[in-house]
Amino acid sequence: MWRVLQTFSKQGIVFVITFLSAKLLTPINFGNYSYILTIALFTVTLSDMGVSAAISRFVSESKAKKSNNEDKFLISGVISVFTISSLIVVICYLVLPVFLEERMNLFYLIMPVIIFSPIASVFDGYYRGIGRFKKISIISFFNGIFSIAYIYLLIDGFGLKGALVSQSLFYVLLVISYIFTYKNRKSIRWDISQAKKIISYSVIIGLSSVAAFFYSKVDILILGKFGYIKEVGYYEL
Repeated sequence: MWRVLQTFSKQGIVFVITFLSAKLLTPINFGNYSYILTIALFTVTLSDMGVSAAISRFVSESKAKKSNNEDKFLISGVISVFTISSLIVVICYLVLPVFLEERMNLFYLIMPVIIFSPIASVFDGYYRGIGRFKKISIISFFNGIFSIAYIYLLIDGFGLKGALVSQSLFYVLLVISYIFTYKNRKSIRWDISQAKKIISYSVIIGLSSVAAFFYSKVDILILGKFGYIKEVGYYEL
């Protein structure tokens, strides 16, 4: 029950942003929103690359064996995805202007998602691994309830830019909530051996995530590349 509430709170807000954007934006702007968001989600998939799922596996294994490495896996996962996502942000900054052209200024507004969404997923995987479903559910639920107000105000007041900023703001606040509610901040240390173990295992999961993206979202990238921006919005719905 708690897991359902947590998933609904987190993914439900993404749906709310999409729904309000479709309702409040023009078809062209909603198409641009969907196109830019899809590119961002692809980079998020590369940034995470299965690390959050790997964290859940190793943390639950550590807890079962009573090896007390759960916190080491958490910090190793956070540092790993932060390093990968920061590198991807730099690549996006250098490469994407060629493809997005005038839309690149809009893409900058959603860049924080590339870093903060994978970090939020790592915390999610950690709490799943130790069985703290109630805690992550409460964090996600109250963040979701709080988010609805500013999401509507941002989209209604700033249109397309507001919709993109609301995505970034949601994940930033979610990560901040995870950090401030985590109780073992002083005792955790980065362990490079744990990081290597996580990354080597996560690559397998990450490849399947990339494959899932290609059969579900790649159509939007192709439509956008050929200028069918309005149609992208209808396809996203």
